[in-house]
Amino acid sequence: MGLLLLAAALAVSADPPKPLTADERKTLTQERAKLNLSAEFLLPTKPDKAINALEQSLAIARRLHPIEDHDDVLDAHFLLAYANKQANRFAAAVPHYRDALAMLNRMNKDKYHLDTANCLCNLGSVLHSAGKPKEAVKPLRDSVAMHERLSPGKGTAGLANAVSNLAVVLKDLGEMKEAEECYARAVVVCQEVHGKRDHSDTAKALDNYGIFRMDRGDYAEAERLHQQAYDMRKRLSKRDPDPELAHSLNSMAVVYQRAGRLADAEKSFAEVVDTYRRSHPKLAHPDMAIALCNLANVVAAQSRFAEAERHLSEALNIWKQLHAGRDHQDVANGLDMQVQLLRTAGKLAEAETVARAALAMKKRVIGERDHSDIVIGLNNLADVLWQRGQLSQADPTFREARDMQARLANGRDTFPAVVMAGNHSQVLTQLGRAADAEQILSDAIKAADRLLKGDHLAKARLLNNLAVAVRTQGRAAEGEKLYRDSLDMTRRVVGDKDRIEVADGLNNLGSAVKARGDLAEAKKLYQQSFDMRKRLLGAGETVALANTLTSLASVAHACGDLAEAERLLLDALRMFRRLGEAYAAAGADGAALTLVATFPGVREAYLDVALGRGGKPAEVYAHVWDTKAALAQVAARRGLAARAAAADPKAAGLLAD
Repeated sequence: MGLLLLAAALAVSADPPKPLTADERKTLTQERAKLNLSAEFLLPTKPDKAINALEQSLAIARRLHPIEDHDDVLDAHFLLAYANKQANRFAAAVPHYRDALAMLNRMNKDKYHLDTANCLCNLGSVLHSAGKPKEAVKPLRDSVAMHERLSPGKGTAGLANAVSNLAVVLKDLGEMKEAEECYARAVVVCQEVHGKRDHSDTAKALDNYGIFRMDRGDYAEAERLHQQAYDMRKRLSKRDPDPELAHSLNSMAVVYQRAGRLADAEKSFAEVVDTYRRSHPKLAHPDMAIALCNLANVVAAQSRFAEAERHLSEALNIWKQLHAGRDHQDVANGLDMQVQLLRTAGKLAEAETVARAALAMKKRVIGERDHSDIVIGLNNLADVLWQRGQLSQADPTFREARDMQARLANGRDTFPAVVMAGNHSQVLTQLGRAADAEQILSDAIKAADRLLKGDHLAKARLLNNLAVAVRTQGRAAEGEKLYRDSLDMTRRVVGDKDRIEVADGLNNLGSAVKARGDLAEAKKLYQQSFDMRKRLLGAGETVALANTLTSLASVAHACGDLAEAERLLLDALRMFRRLGEAYAAAGADGAALTLVATFPGVREAYLDVALGRGGKPAEVYAHVWDTKAALAQVAARRGLAARAAAADPKAAGLLAD
């Protein structure tokens, strides 16, 4: 009897709905209009409620038009797809674009239609954002082909948009040659559409192409393209300040930063911040927060950590105001940026605390499920643990991040997986598991070859890491060849320009060459590395620069040039002292102590050479005692913290690293 009742119920539910009366249709139409209007207002701040309203609107549209395809149902799908896209729910947007596409194909008698071409472009875009770039290629290619068929030999805005989206997907898939062709074509199509007139679409296409050239290491061409976009937006601008101008200026600043032109980058980022500050004088705005983070990063790269922290603190406060103190992905992303800044500043204990807080917030926002943002959080934490020397904790954290990325990729090669494999391999090598590191790197190099066609800096870094793993296992000749391959690839990517990657490669190859006794070539390589770092840094100093000085000193000593060795070691000793004092002054006690720990080796080498050459002990030891200034500052600070802990734990917390 129960089965009969169920069958009867199913039979009833399968019947077509009862036709609506005119009054019912009017009421439902008005209700749908109200839902759409409320969704429009709710979407920026309450996307969940907006999407719920649009789902009710779709249900009403289907009730109004239960059998035939209708524009109301089509529009409802488009609105839901757009709302999910704006809320970063790309996977949820996909079925609505697919349903809309199927309806358009049924509704339009012509095989080629502008609405269909645009829908294909939107579908490809959200598939890419949903982490399915391979699936995104076909609808984007179909969109390009349809736009070309609809307007043969003529550029259109729709064609430019489709070509631009296809370029992004091809770049992510490693199809760099075709991607570049698409980026360049998008600029040409925009120029065809708008002629010689300035237009924001053309400026955007120039900026996109500039970002591509920057990622390929062609900074001169990237700067030229961004400058064109900036000049065009400046001519178009009818207001001051203009956030659109800030967008192009920010792109140029990133190019300067990547090229090592930190002073130019800082000037441009500061102008971007000023523009947004004047654009939104009384309003917390996300663009302002991002600009402050960019400025903080470039200031920190110049070792002005206190100033960088002020900028980042202001950015975090903006995000917290925007989200009323609630957990939010923007706040977590801001914490991620704070982790990077603290790492650069050498505040590793604090960086670990913030990295754990960012990861915990992401898990509260996203839930306990696989997600690319969780992968980023795990990777950031692993990087900090690695930098702190906590290798036994860094290893499983890297592995968790890599495993989650593999599940998300579902068998596909991905760029984040390649990068994380390279970082994880260095931890394994340092743990004495060089053979495991070699296997991971070999697999990562194969994935990179499939993913990235031609030369790429990521491939060069993998080759460098493989050289380390191989040399650690005693295969010196093979390691040296890998260092050379890595350096050659880096140079092919960046050309003749000064780059920190090239300086690192020269230094690493110098170490391998010196180990087999070729002191002349080792000296040449170390000197090239040192000179390049000096050109990049200007008056700045880094630990890597000081280490290169000690390497040059060791070669000079091995060649019997003791006077040169003494001079270089003294320069290195003084540089280490200044760096230690800078870390201590910034409160980065952990980094200062780590740096000071390197002093004994340099001090002993200097004493050995200087005294061996007949130097006066009073003068020689005066230089050595100077290097203890940084250690004294840290010791005094730690002593103050210890005394504060006994009297007031809150005060101790303020003083702790």
